[in-house]
Order: sequence, then structure tokens, then C-alpha cells
Amino acid sequence: MNILEITGEPIGTGGQEMFIINVLRHINMKDLKIDLLTPYYCENEIYREEVVNKGGQVYCIGLPFAPGGFRWNIMKPLNRFLKVNCYDVVHIHSGSTSMLMLCSLVARWNGIKKIIVHSHCTGYVKSMKYYLLKMLTYPVLRFIPSDYCACSVEAGMWKFPKRIVKTKLQVVKNGIDLTKFHMDNEKKAQLAPHDLLNIADGTIVIGHVGRFSFVKNQEFLIEVLSLVKQRNIDVKLMLIGTGETLHEIRDLVKVRDLENEVLFVGAIPNVYDYMQAMDIFAFPSRWEGLGIVGIEAQAVGLPVIASDVIP
Repeated sequence: MNILEITGEPIGTGGQEMFIINVLRHINMKDLKIDLLTPYYCENEIYREEVVNKGGQVYCIGLPFAPGGFRWNIMKPLNRFLKVNCYDVVHIHSGSTSMLMLCSLVARWNGIKKIIVHSHCTGYVKSMKYYLLKMLTYPVLRFIPSDYCACSVEAGMWKFPKRIVKTKLQVVKNGIDLTKFHMDNEKKAQLAPHDLLNIADGTIVIGHVGRFSFVKNQEFLIEVLSLVKQRNIDVKLMLIGTGETLHEIRDLVKVRDLENEVLFVGAIPNVYDYMQAMDIFAFPSRWEGLGIVGIEAQAVGLPVIASDVIP
């Protein structure tokens, strides 16, 4: 069976890519070939390597990523791709309702019957734009997909028609590997004063894991760190991930004169090891579908300070 996992955002360090890779790591691959496609680009070569090692391919169409708009531009290149690559199942992941709708439509044009739409997030505010988008996508999302998944009921309600949520929605719990995400006092003792991270013994480490994007609100953490520094507290902020607002956050760190206090770790395969070096996990997202990194942080034994929109 040929399966195509489509992610509606670039392949980076986000929760939906993490979900796909976690499933890939543990699924029984007998009689399965699983490929991964993004209309944009891949900035996580570790994930690419894992897909290839499982016998799949990672396809990047190479479109510019402009979150927030209606993404009509993905339809033609995706249609061309599906005309020459045959799949039995298309599983669509996105924080964008329009992406779920457009990819479903193109998949149906190409005769694919098993079309799974998967919501991984909620949103910021139910504006007029939100209601217009729901009206526009309602006919396609009600009748085209064969299956509806979400990481939480809230994430399903945000994307899908109410009737679908009541009758067809499957909440797929985002499992975590407790052999990796657990409290490890020996590793914590090794990492806390680690020279590689430039963290002195006794320094308080505030940690955050997430894609650099408007949703994740890293700029709030920089403002908080600036206030903490004014109180002469020995603290560092560890930011793990990559994404479209990374350069903006780096610029803000320079403006606030915090270059010695902020550690940009990048995209790494062993987040669980770096969590051992943290003292507090900060989770200031503007919205989330579930917030799995908060659960991972708790599994490691960290106190989590989260915004009030984390489901």
C-alpha cells in the first residue's frame, strides 16, 4: 500500500511533523510504503533521513511559504505530482483549513478514495475571516474526505463541520516515547553545567521547543528574559527549533542585548537530552491543538509555565 503524508507547512520541528515521524518510527511497515510531501521546503534533514531509512521519499515542491493566506497556488503542482505518483491513501496534516480542503480536492480529482484530513491546531480568534473560511471550505470538508482526525476535540471543532465532529471525528492521541522522555538525574547532572551549551553551574535555564512562528510567540519569551535580566538573575533561555521567524527573533535578541543569555540550539533529533538541561519549560503559544511538547516536558519532570490557550 502506497501512502502519502502531506504536511501543509515546511518540514521543520513542528508538532505535526513530529507526529508523522513518531508514527513512522513505531508503525509496522510490512506491506507499506510511506512518503512525505510538503508544498514548501524541508529544513529538517534528520527527518528526511528517517523517512528514507524507512523506504520512503521526501518530496518538496519548493513554493514560498506565506502563512495566513488562502493557498490556491498549491493546487496545480500537487495535481501534477499526483498524476505521475500513484497512492492508495493520502493523509493530510495542516494548521490551515484551506490546505486541508485544497489537498482533499486535488486527491479526489486523481481518483484517491482514502483521504484522511488531520487537524493539529486551533486558532487565535474567531474573526469574520474565520467564519468566511469555514463557509467556503464546508462543502468540500463535509463530503470529500473519507476520514477525519484531530489531536483534540478542540482542534477538530476549529477545522471541521459540527456534524462531522459529532459523528466521524477520531481523536488520535499524540503518544510520546517514555523510554526517551523521562527524568534522568544522571544525564541532568552531566548536561546542566555543559561547556558545549555555555551554561554555568547554578544558572537557571528556561527552555522552549517549537517552530519559530507567530503561533509559538517566542518574542514574548525574549521580553520576559529582558525583564528577568534587569533583576540580575543568572538565567539563560534555550530555544530549540527552526522556522520562518527565526531571523526576527535573532534580531530582537540583539536589540535587547541578550546574545549571551539566549541559546539557539536549532533542529536536533534528541530534544529529550536537551530538556534534561532545562529547569523550567515555557510554553507561550497564541494557540495550540494539543501542545505535545508540554507533555514531553512534564514527562521529563519539568515544571511547565503555559499560556491559557493550551488545550
